[in-house]
Amino acid sequence: MGRGYESAIVEVAIPLPRLLPALSCLALAACGLGRGSSSGGSLAFDGVDDYVALDVMPGLPSSGWTVEAWVRPEPGEQQRPNIAALRSPRGGADTFTFRIRQDFGGVLELGLASGGDTWGMAGNAPIPLSRWSHVAATWDGATSTMRLFVDGRLDAERTTSLAPAAGIAPLWLGGDPLHGPTGRPFTGSLTELRIWDHARSTAQLTQLEGARLQGDEAGLVLYWPALEGSGAQLTDHGPTGLHGSLGAGQPDRAPRWERSSPF
Repeated sequence: MGRGYESAIVEVAIPLPRLLPALSCLALAACGLGRGSSSGGSLAFDGVDDYVALDVMPGLPSSGWTVEAWVRPEPGEQQRPNIAALRSPRGGADTFTFRIRQDFGGVLELGLASGGDTWGMAGNAPIPLSRWSHVAATWDGATSTMRLFVDGRLDAERTTSLAPAAGIAPLWLGGDPLHGPTGRPFTGSLTELRIWDHARSTAQLTQLEGARLQGDEAGLVLYWPALEGSGAQLTDHGPTGLHGSLGAGQPDRAPRWERSSPF
């Protein structure tokens, strides 16, 4: 499908009473009060060594789970920047890794691991730079199916013979220092990380992707909306109080607070 377009300049006479509301909307957009503005918050990762860590995350059920977030990637050096990774205590392998593959054209990738076995799946739709996108990955244990979603649409799915490892494990946002000094760092902004104890359907994802959660939704495990605006803690607004530590207490590895958000 082509990406070109044609444009033309057309003169239109608009009565002043109808023009004023439009000018007001333009003024709000110019001040950053439209989509992707200051109604919420986010964290900006420098693409070098920034990350958020949760040392003890309860294991996700093998019956199914979902991880979702709003992402706004920017150009960076890392070809496989992590959105989120849940590390397994079994020899340092990942229970899951959710990332963007810039070396594959900027598509999503979900990697699963258990007991030394690994499965991976790349998506199809490139995640655009410098604008917000909603992304999600699910594991459905009933059908042994992994799925990727972009902006509420199913992007890819694959059936596997692997059941992701359960058990207590560290969770990393925007990087993973256990992969080395650089930790596959993310360049850009992240917010609204949500983890559920079941595989969310397309309808469930689209229903809540553009809304702030109450924090007591059925099946919600962790909710990081990044509303603080300052400090060294990313507060969990979900039911279990799983707070993240910016840079794991290292100020030089802490992402920067922003007032920008997708809604």
